[in-house]
This record gives sequence, C-alpha cells and structure tokens, in this order.
Amino acid sequence: MSFKGKIHNYNYVPLFIHDGTICLLSAAAYYGYIKKTPKEIDVAVPQGSNFRCKYKHPPFKFHYRIQEKYSEGAITIRDDVNAYKIYNKERTVCDVVYDRKKIDKAVIKTILKAYLKDPDCDLEELYKMAEIVHCKETLEIYLDMLL
Repeated sequence: MSFKGKIHNYNYVPLFIHDGTICLLSAAAYYGYIKKTPKEIDVAVPQGSNFRCKYKHPPFKFHYRIQEKYSEGAITIRDDVNAYKIYNKERTVCDVVYDRKKIDKAVIKTILKAYLKDPDCDLEELYKMAEIVHCKETLEIYLDMLL
C-alpha cells in the first residue's frame, strides 16, 4: 500500500496494521468530541493478535477486542484516495464508557456532552451499541447525570 494525496497520521494504520481500527480517544478526536489529539493512535485489533509494530512514528497504542465484536461499528473513512477503518460515533462513545477506568473522568464527560450535542446523535443506536459492548447500565448512569 502506498499513499496518494493528503497524508494524515490515521493513514498509517492500514499501512502498518492490516486489521487495525482507530478507536477510543483517537476516534473521539476525529469526530471533534475532544480538542486534543492523543500522542498515540488508539488502534483496536482482534483479540489473539500478536502484533508488534516496529515503527515508532506514529506511535500506536493497541486495544484488543473480542473477535466476535471487533467489527461491530467499524466504518471506512476515505481521505482523498486513501482509506482507514474507524469505529462509528456510537461505538466510540461506548468504548470510552466501557474503558472508563483507564480514561480521565473529565474527558469522558466532554466526549459524552459533545456526542449529545452532535446533530447526528442517535440515542437508539447508542443503546444498541452499548448492549453489544456490555456497558449499557453504566452508560445509562452517565447519561442520566447529563440529561
């Protein structure tokens, strides 16, 4: 694979990580839910993958996802003529809630508020994804506090 057109750090994911999907804070930054792009690109890979990236730029942070649920919510983004996979908005929000012990509470709150203000916010789809990711009860608690 080679790049054509505009180069974006997310374009490196399919180049170096064949099954990688951009997730968590990197996806939240892509959607504009947080202002600061993380130093490492958060990349979901199927559980059981034994992937080691020998490249130091850009730095990747791997998150292993259960194979059966790995592709749920994954979409393809085309950037000029390049393409990479990223989780949709609902999967991104649910993953952030699911991994809440690893993410600053203020960041989680910022992401949830931004999602709720998003004109494409789809609470029905969000709850469906929360069931898949197994964070529905926790998501409901967070949303009850914000709504």
